[in-house]
Amino acid sequence: VVGFGDGHLTLEGGQDWNQWGPGRWQQATLGPRPHFWAADSLRPDVNVGFEGTAERFWAARRGYRTPGEGPPLPQLRLRFGGDRWEYVKVTARRMGMSPDSAAYLVAHRGTLRLGDWKFGATELMTLGGGAPDLLLLLPGIPLKFAEHEGGDRANIALSGDVEWTLRGHGRIYGELLVDDYSGPPLSFRGNKFGITAGGAWQDPFGLPAQLQAEYSSVDPWMFGHQTRDGAMSHYGALLGSRLPPNSRAVTVAADFPLPAGLEGGLEYRFRQRDLKSRGSSIFDVYGFTPDGASTPDERDTKAFLELDVETRHGADAVARRAWRHVEVHGGAGFLHVRNWRGNAGAGLTTPTGFAGFTLRY
Repeated sequence: VVGFGDGHLTLEGGQDWNQWGPGRWQQATLGPRPHFWAADSLRPDVNVGFEGTAERFWAARRGYRTPGEGPPLPQLRLRFGGDRWEYVKVTARRMGMSPDSAAYLVAHRGTLRLGDWKFGATELMTLGGGAPDLLLLLPGIPLKFAEHEGGDRANIALSGDVEWTLRGHGRIYGELLVDDYSGPPLSFRGNKFGITAGGAWQDPFGLPAQLQAEYSSVDPWMFGHQTRDGAMSHYGALLGSRLPPNSRAVTVAADFPLPAGLEGGLEYRFRQRDLKSRGSSIFDVYGFTPDGASTPDERDTKAFLELDVETRHGADAVARRAWRHVEVHGGAGFLHVRNWRGNAGAGLTTPTGFAGFTLRY
């Protein structure tokens, strides 16, 4: 990514990951450091462009660094603001259902700080079947009105978030992401929400450390839309999330200084996911099976974590060392899984390890 600007106006272009939706540490959509994660562990399906199998899922086309993750998106980012407010607009392009089909993401976010409170609002559009209208690329133009234009090839999500800073102590925050809302009851499958709530505690008990905790959940049918002329209206271009549809997670972590200029960290992650209930994949379409057959008796209420729920426990210890232009990090931990990928009784326990470096220039 390259860019130019000052503290009040920045224009960037290049390829980058972007986070859309509930995630770790309130990865606020279109935040200062966006990262994109498609829903991981998506079921392979030859009808939607997958080339892998259940045994060789890593070979599936949709898996950049982890299974199901999207590749970096070519994009333009415009960011401007003042002392109390900020606005960012992102226009990105990614591959659709096949290598020669294009899909686009258009999104914008505004934040306003009032004293110790910060309020944010985000609007995102996933568009397939053609380039976005030039009007949608202008800053400040609402995207919701265009969801059903152009043959209903777009999907919109809206979010609102709030953060309370406790000066000298930390922060508390929450975010509600709404894909669709159809009115009461909330159990109706057309009401699709993502929820994030968490906080950070700085220097707990006078120790030089930071503690963080966060809860997130994503409803069934989240991030998907409907079919139109035999094609998914989002064209396989996921709004995506660190959490996939029909899941919830709790993450707890601590960061602290170590000798020799090192920074240490401990992190524990708990995640549950239902891979079998309807609406657990973004390629599920209400009223139809994956091969296009009609399902007229399908239930119209959400099935949240009902069938052979996969449960994951993971923990890591990490050490980091930063210089002016380079950061090096590495760590080790474990992963324990019950009902692995929705297979009742299947388990997985394995040590984990990782290492990497980041260049800053």
